[in-house]
Amino acid sequence: MTLGFHIGAATNTGVERDVNQDSYAFAPGFAVVADGMGGHRGGEVASSLAVQEMLTRFVRPDMD
Repeated sequence: MTLGFHIGAATNTGVERDVNQDSYAFAPGFAVVADGMGGHRGGEVASSLAVQEMLTRFVRPDMD
């Protein structure tokens, strides 16, 4: 038996923020979500770096 699933994504700045700091990525057999830092300076950079690191380590290990 083969199981499968569909992945989708949506983000929202919410009612208090001007910038969405959340990041996400998908690859075959892999999904990662990094929540922002509650409006703290650099939150969008931190979540983006976290997602990129996960992709590098688990999806494209030859990119080290």
